[in-house]
Amino acid sequence: MRSGGRRRDGVMVQATLRVTTAAIVLWAAAIAPADAEDTDDTHYTVDCESSIVDFTLSARRALFTVHRQGQFRDFTGDISYDPANPAATQVDLTLYTDSVNLHNVEQEDLLRSDEFFDVGRHPTMHFASTAVAGQVDGRLSVTGDLTIRGITRRLTVPIRVMPQDNTDGTTTFDTTFQIDRTQFGLIGGGPRSREFKVSVGKNVAIHMAIAARRALPSVTN
Repeated sequence: MRSGGRRRDGVMVQATLRVTTAAIVLWAAAIAPADAEDTDDTHYTVDCESSIVDFTLSARRALFTVHRQGQFRDFTGDISYDPANPAATQVDLTLYTDSVNLHNVEQEDLLRSDEFFDVGRHPTMHFASTAVAGQVDGRLSVTGDLTIRGITRRLTVPIRVMPQDNTDGTTTFDTTFQIDRTQFGLIGGGPRSREFKVSVGKNVAIHMAIAARRALPSVTN
């Protein structure tokens, strides 16, 4: 009888161990996704206050070319960037057209009108990357779709990645490129433009220095 009791006790102990082990495995599987998300260091959120988005208009006045610089003051975006896998980079940026600034009320009103951005019907501009080629020295060649006034054109822009020497995970993504504004329906600013008093050229130079902050891993006790 005592031998049978020992066998039953041994079976119960083994069953308890199997249940305990299974519970530990299930618990580990349940917390694994959360831990992976907490340590993801490839996702960046655009910091509008620390970023710059400006543009330069060129215009002819008699025999001279003059330049007028403006900025967009409100924009949001997300960037996924892994220096070990630059081809997986993703860029998504939205600019709010009514935030355009030229330090001239009449010119700003013209840019917000239906001759240019038509902010009432098209409150945003949007860029979304579709392909990325990694280059040397932290440079990327980013192809994507730029949408202005509901018109989408594909373009490729160079982006220089500049990690900052800080502890908050901020990296700057810097680019300069040019667009033909008339391809997006921005047709104002002709020879008789009262607001600019000159004929505004169709090519617009755009410069962005986007400061994006990486989500740091959370600290658990």
